[in-house]
This record gives sequence, C-alpha cells and structure tokens, in this order.
Amino acid sequence: MASSFAQNQFGKSIDQVTASDLISFFSEERDESLTLEFKSFSQREGDIKHKENAILKTICGFLNSNGGLLIWGAPEEVKNTNGQKVFADHLSPVEKRYTRDDLISKISNRITPFAASVQVEPIEVEHGKFVYLIEVPESSAKPHQFDNIYYMRLDGQTKVAPHYVIDALFKQIKFPSLNVFLRLDGFTHRSGEVTHNSVNVLISCFLINSSKFIHEYDPYYIIDLGAGGFINKATNQLERIHHVYDIPSFKTLAYNVPLVRQEVFHMTIDQYHEWCDKNLSIPIAIVGGGKLSPLVSSSYKLELVSAKENKELVLNKNVPVDRVINLRPISLNQFKHDEWTGSEEKRLELIVNNTKVPK
Repeated sequence: MASSFAQNQFGKSIDQVTASDLISFFSEERDESLTLEFKSFSQREGDIKHKENAILKTICGFLNSNGGLLIWGAPEEVKNTNGQKVFADHLSPVEKRYTRDDLISKISNRITPFAASVQVEPIEVEHGKFVYLIEVPESSAKPHQFDNIYYMRLDGQTKVAPHYVIDALFKQIKFPSLNVFLRLDGFTHRSGEVTHNSVNVLISCFLINSSKFIHEYDPYYIIDLGAGGFINKATNQLERIHHVYDIPSFKTLAYNVPLVRQEVFHMTIDQYHEWCDKNLSIPIAIVGGGKLSPLVSSSYKLELVSAKENKELVLNKNVPVDRVINLRPISLNQFKHDEWTGSEEKRLELIVNNTKVPK
C-alpha cells in the first residue's frame, strides 16, 4: 500500500490500533474527508443488511478514488456550535462480531472486480461490541462496482460516480488485475511419488483474472513454503520453492476462467512431529504473474488444530485435512513490489550483494 491511512490518523499501523486509541481519537471533534469516513452503529440507520451495504458502498468509493480509512463503530454524527457536522465523544460500536475473513468475503462477493489489499481490523471496545477499521488502498484495477453501481468519493461523501469519470477510469487500465489464492484440499497417499514416511498435503493454487476486458498471457505462479517442500521431478529432491511456468494447456487467462492446479507438498514424519510438539505456524505464500501484470502475492500461515491431540490423526488416510491443519490468510493480493519499503538504493545493494549466481 502506497500510504497508510491509519498511520496518518493514529500514528501507528492498523493492526496496532487499540480501543484506548479510538477513545482518545474521538475525545475531540473529528471531521470526515475524501480519505476518511465514519460510520456509527445507530439503530436508526436501519437493519444489519442496510448497515453492511453502506460499508461496502464506501469501500467501493474509496477503491475508485484515492483510497481511505473507514471506521465502523464511530460516534454518531452531531453538529457543533458552528453548525459543522462532526463526530466526537462516545463510540457507537457494532453489536455483531465479524472475523476478518467474514468481512473480506463480503467485500469479494459484492464488489467487482475483486478488491485486493483491503485490510480489516476488528477491535473489541466493550464485551461483544466492536469497532472495525477498514483500510482501503487506491485501486490499480478501477473502476469497481458494488451491486452493479459505480461509486466514488466526492465532496467528502460516497456518491454514484458520473459516467464521464467511469469512462476515464476504464481508459486508465493498462494491465489485467490478477488475484492469487491457496486452498487446502486434503491428505494424499498416492502411489508413484517419493512420499515414504512423509505427510503429503494436497493444496490448490488459484490464479484469477478479475479484469473483464483484458486477458493475461503465459500465467505462472511460485509457491514458497517455510518447512517441508515440493518434489523436483528432475532431481527427486524436496525443494522449498516451487516454480510453475510454461503451462502448455493454459496460455491465456481470461475473466472468469481461472487457472487452478493442484500441488502436493511433503513433510517428513519427523518434521511433522516436531511441528506438533512445538505447535508453531509455518509460512506459505503464492506469487502469481504473467506477461502483462505486475506480480501479486498472497501469504498464509499453516497452523495446527489441537496439535498434540491430533498428532497421530494424519496417519489415518481418511482424516479431513481441516481437522489437523488450518490455512490462515495473512495478506491477500498485495503487489509484490509493495513489500519493499526501504530506499531504491538499498534494494539494489541487497540484490547485488545477496543474489547467488546459478551454477
């Protein structure tokens, strides 16, 4: 993300903001702007579906404009002595618990194309009551629509976007918007692979083009696994990084025709037992790209479910994978080039000093 809106408002990243920070923030009058929106959970604002729609509409508007920060559970709007609309004093928290995945799922299901890199942070401010910080980057895949309507930020409000603006946004698109995901499918005991004395996990890799009018060509992906590895069929050795290029049956990636391939990663029984005993999370990431698109990456953590109790379950051929391992998203569809936050000089220095020359 080019800039952190939470950092601008609170002096810290979105995942570090606390309930105390919110109370302190609204102890003085606050005003909305093109990149800052407040939503209370006042009962007079309709039922929960109406409130969710208002949130999604604002997210769509941020995506089509310059991005922004949405605070859901902010104080109710009042007018100060100057007649100006402001937000201050007591929070109006959301009386429903959403996980990050709940809200990201609603965003991806209702806003098209997929809204990559939206960050959601739930903060419990009272027992069973929450404020949700939603940080939305300016999108490189705009225009986006919510329920078939395009919105944008105008005069500090979310409004239906004028036709000429949408036309201009379409003309700005120069590359397809790609999204990459992983999905755990199960354990496998297939013959013909070097899998003796190992835990073998099926994982599906998705590369999706979310742009209706621009195809991607020669799509590829790379998986990086923190422990265990993928079998290199040429050497019959396990490798932590798995590259998939030049897919003969998939040269063009069109809208709504995703590239989906199933891979198998392996972990020795000894490694698996050590994982159970230490009950640590293992990072796994997928990076995808093509001829036209910048690289996008999604990162996850592989976490054990009741590690010690389920330690031997994996040896049962019929056990569902979700009884043993959970795939938890950490960040989805970030531009790979955004991962580097240092100077360009330092980036080049690290490449020159640390890159190994292939033998």
